[in-house]
Amino acid sequence: MLACITCMQTTFIWFEYETFNQGGRRARILLILNIIFTAARNTLARLIVLLVSLGYGTVIHQINRYLTKISFLLFFYFFFQSIAVAASYKDEQTPLSTAIWVSVRLPLIVLNCVLLIWIATALLRTLRYLQLKQLDQKSHAIKQFAIVVTIYVIGQTIHSFASGMYVGVASTEDRLQIQHHFDIWSELVFFGCFVGGLYVFRPSDEN
Repeated sequence: MLACITCMQTTFIWFEYETFNQGGRRARILLILNIIFTAARNTLARLIVLLVSLGYGTVIHQINRYLTKISFLLFFYFFFQSIAVAASYKDEQTPLSTAIWVSVRLPLIVLNCVLLIWIATALLRTLRYLQLKQLDQKSHAIKQFAIVVTIYVIGQTIHSFASGMYVGVASTEDRLQIQHHFDIWSELVFFGCFVGGLYVFRPSDEN
């Protein structure tokens, strides 16, 4: 599902920019679809990471006790992610003030921190359980998955600080170009970690 949403998001982004480059105006329908699918992709990616970290499919087979917390957390994440993506498009037309950017991004920073803490503690708990039960193969897979998640977090953290620093000091003419370069970096990090996750949980003769 994540691969499908990512492909659709990429397709809509390409069509939207192609339309903008040819006509000089953004297609509102494509713009809305870009916002929805970008927010959905990022939300779904965090849901998958959280479920794997909780041990779904390896340690637990039901998430009923976590369902309410996960639903509320990811609903707010999708909502504020959509606002942030919409603000980035608005900023391309009319530069937004620092105060607006802070009010837009602060909720996402808080939610990402909450998710990161939950994912880290869940990963450690799942690893301890698998090691206690001497389930070496599953334990090895979760360790590899933790490495992929760590790489993604480091890559996105560097992206956030670097883009904020360079975009903040750049002129209006250069700001959008620099931001697009950093967006490409972010997409490459996401794609690399997505492929890494697929590799970790690839089918094998042993499972």
